[in-house]
Amino acid sequence: IVSGLAVFGIGLLIIRIVVDTYVNSYPVSWHLSGNLIVGALPMVCLGYVIADQKERLKNIKNWALILCSILSTLAMFLTVLFSIGHLNISQPFKILCAASIFVYGINNPDRHICKPIEKCGRQDTLLIYLSHFIILMLLSDFMYSHRIPQKQLQWYLPLTVIVTSLLLARLVSVCINLFKKLRHYE
Repeated sequence: IVSGLAVFGIGLLIIRIVVDTYVNSYPVSWHLSGNLIVGALPMVCLGYVIADQKERLKNIKNWALILCSILSTLAMFLTVLFSIGHLNISQPFKILCAASIFVYGINNPDRHICKPIEKCGRQDTLLIYLSHFIILMLLSDFMYSHRIPQKQLQWYLPLTVIVTSLLLARLVSVCINLFKKLRHYE
């Protein structure tokens, strides 16, 4: 049985795919797709539906989820590299990849790929999310002012933002945990 939220979520996912395809294909503001309604709400609804249907999703074999993840990743990269006309149609494959990896994780709670990444996901994601845009703005101003060639900037800037956001979030988490321990001993 499909719940009302599932139908609503599917509608939001379709809107997200259409708007994100438009934003990634034409020179328009990323704000059209990078907002709560178009960007976040569809994924929250998808997560809710996956959680709601957890028992039914356990029937999906691991090999099918892994294959789906690999194929959707491949399709995602191919549709970005070889766009059809002006259209970047990678968004459905991004969603499918994320959903299949998420379901695999739910179905296999005892499997751990990388414990440090799990710890980072558990403790630092909010800080990374809150700081990455500020770091992006500061670093892009710095890099543009030093006239780094555009081709290098396309590679260095995202990687630098990722590493800096991770390090800052970890530093803040360590300080918070240290502060909690010190307060506990008072």
